Amino acid sequence: MPKCTEGVVDFGRVGRRVVQAAFDGGDIVSDGGVMLLRRIDERIGLTRAAAGVFADGRRAA
Repeated sequence: MPKCTEGVVDFGRVGRRVVQAAFDGGDIVSDGGVMLLRRIDERIGLTRAAAGVFADGRRAA
C-alpha cells in the first residue's frame, strides 16, 4: 500500500496569494498530465521536429 500525504503542504506566499498543495482528492486519475504535456509540446514543437527527421517509406495506397 502506498504511503499517502494527508496534510496540506505549504509552499509559502507569492504576493498576496498562499501556495499550497492538498492531496485529499480521493479516487482520481493522473491522465490530466497528458494534457499538460500536449500543451507544452504544442508550444515547443518537439513532436513536429521529430516527425520532420524521420522518413515514412510506406505507400498511402
